[in-house]
Amino acid sequence: MKHATPAQPSNLKFTEEIVSLRLRCISLPALLLVCIFAAASTTRAQQRDWFRTGTGLGVEKPRVAVAEFAPKADGAKSHAALFGQVVRDDLSFSGILDVVSPSFYPTAQPSVPSELRYITWSDPPVNAHFVAFGNVTETASEVAIQAWFYDD
Repeated sequence: MKHATPAQPSNLKFTEEIVSLRLRCISLPALLLVCIFAAASTTRAQQRDWFRTGTGLGVEKPRVAVAEFAPKADGAKSHAALFGQVVRDDLSFSGILDVVSPSFYPTAQPSVPSELRYITWSDPPVNAHFVAFGNVTETASEVAIQAWFYDD
């Protein structure tokens, strides 16, 4: 007995290839279109959620005054002056603080917390929000610095 096999047209395979080719041709532009819309929506979302941070954005910088560091001995004078200048320069270079010019400082400059008269530093012409001060001692083997950063 002979089994009947369904007749398969010879052009069936050719038709499958055409359908497969059409699907690939349709899906490539569709995929490209989806990618473009995704990129555009991501760009819009980033623009909406974007924020700025940094220095010099129109906000008043805190003013800091760095008093001369008092030398506790004559040998420490050069180190005291150098240390005070380095602190002023570094704070100024940070860009986040406004360092008050020493020409505005009161004549009585503190070296320990009990000597600080904050009102003379916070009122005009200094107008400081913070005051840095301290003292320097020096021996043959070391330089010791005591420093304070005061805010009201």
